[in-house]
Amino acid sequence: MKPNVQSRIFFYILFAFSAYLAYLLIGPYMGTVVLAAVTVTVFQPVYELFVRLAGRWRGMPVALTIVTIFVVVLVPVAGMVSLAVQQALEFSADVSKLMASIVEYPSLADLLAHINPLLAGLPFAQGFQLTPQGVYQTVESAARAVATFLAEAAISLSSASVDLVIGLVIYVSLLAALFPNYPRLIDMLRKMSPLSDEMDERYIHRVTVITKSMVRGMFVLAVTQGLVMGLFFWLGGVKYASFWTLLSIFMAMLPLGCGVVAVPVGIVHMLLGNLWQGLFILAGYAVAVSGIQYYLTPRLVSREAKLNSALVLLSVFGGLKLFGFMGLVYGPIIMIFLVTTIEIYLDYYRIAKSGMAMEEVVPPLVARPEMAILPSDEMETSQAELSAARPSSEEAIEIGTPAVRSRNLWSAMRRLPQIASWRPPGPWVRQQRS
Repeated sequence: MKPNVQSRIFFYILFAFSAYLAYLLIGPYMGTVVLAAVTVTVFQPVYELFVRLAGRWRGMPVALTIVTIFVVVLVPVAGMVSLAVQQALEFSADVSKLMASIVEYPSLADLLAHINPLLAGLPFAQGFQLTPQGVYQTVESAARAVATFLAEAAISLSSASVDLVIGLVIYVSLLAALFPNYPRLIDMLRKMSPLSDEMDERYIHRVTVITKSMVRGMFVLAVTQGLVMGLFFWLGGVKYASFWTLLSIFMAMLPLGCGVVAVPVGIVHMLLGNLWQGLFILAGYAVAVSGIQYYLTPRLVSREAKLNSALVLLSVFGGLKLFGFMGLVYGPIIMIFLVTTIEIYLDYYRIAKSGMAMEEVVPPLVARPEMAILPSDEMETSQAELSAARPSSEEAIEIGTPAVRSRNLWSAMRRLPQIASWRPPGPWVRQQRS
């Protein structure tokens, strides 16, 4: 028994209302839910490996996978962030002390005496002069802002320990529930979708591929490049190497790359007189880090997941603006979802505007025997066969997409002049006249 229109409308209203209430309920932890879904998508092969190894122990694969995630990802990241924050606070304090003492150095005044005439020669900087006091105030305010931000972040993190524990419990619970039910969840999404199975498969495949590629290509590649760059910082005698390493990892996640950190650090070392250390850092970035990028990127990032660099930059910064740190993942996923939707529209719902575009999509009409003009002795038999093979009107409505219906209409219109100029063969004409 099919539901009538009123029951359908009532069900849709009830469904929308329940979905809205569910969003209000889990809204504060939506980031945790999405993070758990991304983690399950990426670590599903690891879970399947533990399933094959565990045999009859059903609960063991989930526990082993969660332990692997904590050991490989969460614990090292937490330790690295803690060390980097500590060194960043020390760095900002040392910068303030250095600038307080460097104002009295004659070298700074001599340096500014050479820079000010150069600035006076620029058309847009005439009348602008640098002073030691101005340089000191600018650098000190920037260092104070960095120190204040890091201190507030540390205080908020410590004060939000209860929320952090609750989020961690929810995250682990979601992992334990999603890992064994991942195939059924994907199958449920297919059944709930009103789109065709081909469109559903395309959406699921593209989102899954982009998620795995972003985690492997963005995080794994960025961590590898940042750690290698940090090794060169440490060997080059750079202070606060952990802080610069974490900053290099973060910049490597962006299209800008960790060269934004490595090149200025190397140049500053060269200007300070540490020529070989600066050259060593620049050579390490140019050879080792760039070589890692060109070697690992094709092996970690699928071709289907690649986006234009401008779209990646927009999606990453837009994601950071809207969602915070997790915007590094959310932004590219939203962008690839939009790109996939546009591709599906072009493939399934686009109405061609020219005959040339339509001929590229479908074969010509003469290659379709059911639409060709037949001789008179085959006309009756062919019409009977076509009538028997022709689907009903309801079936034709279901199987005919908008693009297919527009294609058939366009093909029929293109054949009208040929049909109008067609004349029957000679024997048939004589038979009619007699």
